[in-house]
Amino acid sequence: MTSVGTQHQFTIDLPAPWAREMMDGLLAAPFSPYRSDAELERLWEHAKRCVEDFPDEVRSELIRFGSRLSGRGALLLRGLPIADATLGPTPADWTVEALAKRTWETETFLLAVASVLGEVFAFARQHDGNVVQNVVPISADAYTQKGTGSKVFLQWHTEDAYDRLRADFVALLCVRSDPSAKTAIVHPDQVPVTPEHRKILMQPRFHIGVDPASGGSGRPEDGPMLPILGEDADGNLTIRLDTDQVCAVAGDIGAAEALEAFRRDIPSAARYLTLAAGDLLILDNYRTLHARTAYSPRFDGTDRWLQRVSITKDLQKSAEVRTRRLRVVDLDASLLG
Repeated sequence: MTSVGTQHQFTIDLPAPWAREMMDGLLAAPFSPYRSDAELERLWEHAKRCVEDFPDEVRSELIRFGSRLSGRGALLLRGLPIADATLGPTPADWTVEALAKRTWETETFLLAVASVLGEVFAFARQHDGNVVQNVVPISADAYTQKGTGSKVFLQWHTEDAYDRLRADFVALLCVRSDPSAKTAIVHPDQVPVTPEHRKILMQPRFHIGVDPASGGSGRPEDGPMLPILGEDADGNLTIRLDTDQVCAVAGDIGAAEALEAFRRDIPSAARYLTLAAGDLLILDNYRTLHARTAYSPRFDGTDRWLQRVSITKDLQKSAEVRTRRLRVVDLDASLLG
């Protein structure tokens, strides 16, 4: 096993014999994450047991990353041996009905990793509340700012930046790769910012809009007033931002200037990754912005395919708005801010 660390990202190559054995053994669970919530819970419990067989380095680094003691904003696990021929075609959309896939090794691995970091959950307003979400290009969305878009650069964002119940971590497993699609990440510490602008960015002088994929208008001015930067209890810099759906409060020239300068300097600090099949990228949703380059899908069943889960360190904080399904925040919940 090899591992490579940088200031804000750590990469682990999974040991090949162990990964093959897991794919052929423990990960081949009979439970589907899609048929019912009850079956998802059985798979979740099975996935947590799989962690007992993880190599010590993998489990230890996941625990460290989840504790946020490492200071890193991203963790990449590489080398899950996914047999492309067993997947079936890349679905034409994200609905469960579109899936031809009938074995759940990738989903089980994704859930197992997530279980070390916290509890998986979903919003009913996204992907019909599916906890494991299949992110694929959709022809009708090609020029939109959605994960299912493709023909345009997917702008810098943290997931659900406007939402007080946004995920602590987001895990993305590449099931089928497209070398022309690059995932970009940047930690706010890496973006050059003057002390004056930093002070402004830490004040609630900005609107963050609710994206259309989540049922919002997409207009920044319709979203809550929030700061973009913050600090956690240990003094580490945090961020909540969607550069496609953010604006300064009307008439606030200083905030507009700080936002424009920050937005302009993000690309110079970014790192671009080409996710291969079997790569699992975990993002700290409070510490890392991410984006995706434009690419050209073929819509022939061989396109890029990611599986995604959202992870919270405290599922209890959403208890009052999970009244219908155990892990799904209600569609009509008021969560902004």
